[in-house]
Amino acid sequence: MNMTRGKRQSLTILLLLLGFKLWLMLPLDYMPTWIVRDAFVAGLCIASMNFLNRPASFVMARFCRKLQAHPAWSTVGVGILACGYLLLQVWHYRGEMFLRLHDEHSYMIQARMLLRGRLWMRTYPPQISPFFDSFHVIVDRVYASIYFPGTALAMLPAVGLGLPYWVTPLVCGAAATAFFYRIVADLFDPLKAIIAVLMLLSLDNFREMSLMLMSETPFLLAEMILIWAWLRWRQSRTVHWAMLMGASAGWAAIIRPLDAFCFSTAIIVAILFELRGQRPIRLKTAAFAGLAALPFLALQITQNIGVTGKWNESPMQYYVAENYPAPILGFGKVDANKYPPGLSKAKKAYLDLYAGLYSEHTLTKELANWFPSQFEQLRSVTLPCSLLVVLLPLALATMWDVRRVVLIGALVLFVFVYLAYIFSYDHYLVPIMPVVICLVLMAWEALESAWPTWRHRIRPFLAIVLAAIALEAMPEFNHNSQGILKVCEQAKQIGQDLSVLPVGSVVLFPFNTAYVDVHSFPVYNDDVAWPDDAAVVRASDLGDNRKLYAYYAAMQPQRRFYLYSRANGDNKNPVKFLGMAKELAAGQSGG
Repeated sequence: MNMTRGKRQSLTILLLLLGFKLWLMLPLDYMPTWIVRDAFVAGLCIASMNFLNRPASFVMARFCRKLQAHPAWSTVGVGILACGYLLLQVWHYRGEMFLRLHDEHSYMIQARMLLRGRLWMRTYPPQISPFFDSFHVIVDRVYASIYFPGTALAMLPAVGLGLPYWVTPLVCGAAATAFFYRIVADLFDPLKAIIAVLMLLSLDNFREMSLMLMSETPFLLAEMILIWAWLRWRQSRTVHWAMLMGASAGWAAIIRPLDAFCFSTAIIVAILFELRGQRPIRLKTAAFAGLAALPFLALQITQNIGVTGKWNESPMQYYVAENYPAPILGFGKVDANKYPPGLSKAKKAYLDLYAGLYSEHTLTKELANWFPSQFEQLRSVTLPCSLLVVLLPLALATMWDVRRVVLIGALVLFVFVYLAYIFSYDHYLVPIMPVVICLVLMAWEALESAWPTWRHRIRPFLAIVLAAIALEAMPEFNHNSQGILKVCEQAKQIGQDLSVLPVGSVVLFPFNTAYVDVHSFPVYNDDVAWPDDAAVVRASDLGDNRKLYAYYAAMQPQRRFYLYSRANGDNKNPVKFLGMAKELAAGQSGG
């Protein structure tokens, strides 16, 4: 957009004032540490003193030229350094590296099935399946994870090689960081790309998801590949880049479909806009992109048919319909207390915690509460410091580029789509972290464009201050920084208690809300694709367990049954031997 320098400067000042007002409307919870204070002073000195500014500007320019001359090596180097930093986090939290959330167990089970060429397993007999009923697992029609298969697909190499579960998210996080660097270097320059990487690594939820078996980091990698492939396609419009776009979009669609919709839609609209009047190229691009996406979509349709019996109903939709009062996406009026029939005690306790969200989840309330509450959540998760909110409106001054419009469009779509989602967890925002960081870089560029004669002073000042803000937020400098998500701590203790049991055991877990957290529900056999193959089978204690005894007496009569019960603060041995399967089935033991 053509604009005189005076108008550009006036617009920049107005947007800065708007950003300052936004910042004042948020909780003032930021106090800079010595790192940022010293960096601010150093940045001012370098920017204002010629004898410091000239060598600093020379070093930065030379640094950028070196990185631009070797784009591939610099990208690989960033990925290796990011991987090393994340490995340092693994070492630091080495005592906390275990599967915690229901989601993680479900993804691991799905990956083990996929390793055997399966997306589901046969179900247990109707009288047995309730013993294995658990969160985010389907046990009635078939035995399967409810999740889309893209994350399990990414896990295959690590699971097949017997590597620790955290290898997959760590590698995906490091690779996504490398692609993010490459994208930012293309959109801006390598110096801004290095700052962007530091800001990404400084974010708690990015590091957390890079160490947990969740879908966010695989999706972030797919998203970064999609954007990078699109940028390359714009330069050459060749078939292989179109196919990479299609493949990455297809993979993203079977990891997190809602997120994939936001980014894919923004890119598709941009492609249609740029190819207006070029029908042959549009058709060729769509054909090859669709062809590359087809295997991923076919995998999803296969899972849908096998698990739910319908090609257009995903396991997630089926699970929600069977276990929630209403869909978790939308604003329909429901009776939150009308639970689906046949729920287990654990699932009823879960709904007791969250069913009330339905009555609070209306479009009017969501729109009214978006600012400041949801905006503050978005800010706190995607930026290392609340002070950076001041810069965000400035991004509007430099968005007149299709590439940047796509990023902002994807962000807007993401925000609107998640207004309709009943849950609002921080880690859902991981996919838009790179976009929000790019907004800060666009603001940086806006300042340089408004005062071009001061560019050599603005550049080192912002580079030093933004790098310091990122470093300040990292756990090495910030003791309040979040490491691994501190939930489901019971899972670690249960794993230790069961590790001493002999091969061929079955452990029954009673559910009691007095001392069992629904988020730590332990009935997952995630070390195998099929529970009966586990060395130690985990099952629910339903009170009357005779049908389970009879099942194992017929199938695996040498199984030894145990009862697990540990109250809070109880240091006694929680594992009680009940008897052999065949003895219990015959009523010859006290189980």
